[in-house]
Amino acid sequence: MTARTTHREQLQVLCDQTSVAVVATLALGGLVTAFLAVQVEHGPLAAWYGGLVVVALLRLVLGRAARRVAATTPEPLRWMWRFAALSVLTGAVWGWHAVLYLRPDEPLVFGMCIVAIAGICSAAIGSLSAFLPACWVFLAACLVPVLALSLARGDLRGVVMFVMVLVFLGANFAFARVANRTLVESFRLRAAKDQLVADLLHEKERALAAQHRAELAVLAKSRFLAAASHDLRQPAHALGLYVGALRQRVSADPALVQLTERIDASTHALEELLDGILDISRLDADALRPEVAAFPLEAILRRVVDELADTAAEKGVELRLAPTTMWVRSDARLLERMLRNLVGNAVRYTDRGKVLVGVRAGSTAARVCVWDQGCGIASVHHEEIFEEFRQLHNPERDRARGLGLGLAIVRRIGNLLGHAVAVRSTVGRGSCFSIELPVCEPAPASAMPRAAAAPDLAGVTVLVIDDEGLAREALAALVSGWGCHTVLAGSGAEAVRAIAGESRIDAIVADWRLRDEETGCAAVSAVRAALGAQVPALVVTGDTTEERIREVQASGLPLAHKPVPPAELRALLAALVARGAG
Repeated sequence: MTARTTHREQLQVLCDQTSVAVVATLALGGLVTAFLAVQVEHGPLAAWYGGLVVVALLRLVLGRAARRVAATTPEPLRWMWRFAALSVLTGAVWGWHAVLYLRPDEPLVFGMCIVAIAGICSAAIGSLSAFLPACWVFLAACLVPVLALSLARGDLRGVVMFVMVLVFLGANFAFARVANRTLVESFRLRAAKDQLVADLLHEKERALAAQHRAELAVLAKSRFLAAASHDLRQPAHALGLYVGALRQRVSADPALVQLTERIDASTHALEELLDGILDISRLDADALRPEVAAFPLEAILRRVVDELADTAAEKGVELRLAPTTMWVRSDARLLERMLRNLVGNAVRYTDRGKVLVGVRAGSTAARVCVWDQGCGIASVHHEEIFEEFRQLHNPERDRARGLGLGLAIVRRIGNLLGHAVAVRSTVGRGSCFSIELPVCEPAPASAMPRAAAAPDLAGVTVLVIDDEGLAREALAALVSGWGCHTVLAGSGAEAVRAIAGESRIDAIVADWRLRDEETGCAAVSAVRAALGAQVPALVVTGDTTEERIREVQASGLPLAHKPVPPAELRALLAALVARGAG
């Protein structure tokens, strides 16, 4: 705190005290005048009180003028010396009162004079101690005449009174110093507090700004990955198709079969990593919108268990499902992803023993539990395992033991759907992961259509529309191995030209995002218009945003997300051909 700032604070206190001090001075002077009016001559008394009023008015004028500039004046000390000058005048007026009425031979007049002077001196400590010179000159001007009159008596009483007044003056000086020191220290403490608050607010603003920038950066990253999923999935999709085509052509050579299997495993690991990262990004970017509906729980559980049964059998792990008749309300697709991650983790981290998937039913909620007899997890790590790329039992980052994204996705999707995810585990005995789901009444039984047997794809003509040459050629190589004839095009216009020499088109597979902002749906519509027939069509895309899904759904065309596994693609093509034949 600078000296100028301190002086401004002192000046502000002097201004604040001026009105009260003036009122107190005039009130005390008025009482003294009224009391002495019947004891002394009126002329000198009136002149004294008139002088007191004049000085009081000058103090008021000074106080108002100083108040207007107290907070900004570059010379606060000069204003305080003006207060000191008026303090001398005020003290001199009261000293004049002592000269007039300090009469030991008139006890009433003497006593009133002593009481008035002692009272006004004590009051001055409170009103003037903000600036010590002003307080000291007031006390000196007020009490020096009393000291002089005491010595002038020349007797013992005069000496005693002199000593008493001198002690009183010294005590008031000391009290004024203490009051001034306390006041200045309060200014310093307040300034330090204000500075601390300002620093804290500044640091808070910096921290909030840094947090905001970090959140924007994470959101931008997530939005970028979510928006760029098409471009990221495209090469993985093509690679998977090429591997499928290669597997069809190397079945006679064991060495090539083994090499193909390794390539396929690497491709699967790449797809798993890509799917995990993109799912996390979509969750971060708030790009997933749940589609909640009622459905039987066992259908999803059975599908997940059947899918992982071979993996569990290869490890010698018994994977079992306890049947259930519960119906729940959730997003079936997202719930299946959660369960697949939990069961997959249980199988991956169980080297021997059992993995059991079951449901504990309640009146309003069902708890889907996945028990395993794996290595278990210490309680201190129960929250840690839900972090991205966090694997407690895989420090060497063996990809065969996962990527560390499964549980993170489970927790994120659980939060999105409002499903509590919990874990209980004992080191060396195994773990139990659970998802709590709201239960509902079963829907009325309805006849489910039976799946038609997939027809042979030999001789089927498939039109492939994709502006990415790599993906286009890969798909052609794959379906050719199934006995299909392919027609390739990069846009709707190219497709119309390419089918001019074809006798028939049995199915269309179109990428959603084509060049020049053309969509796969638009390309399919152009081909259908050229053929004059509603040829069955499938749209594939690597763009997984909710807006894109709604656009494709609005077109009425089935949708598959890249990378599409060859087996799934074959099943989809078979369904399209069967629908066209029907």
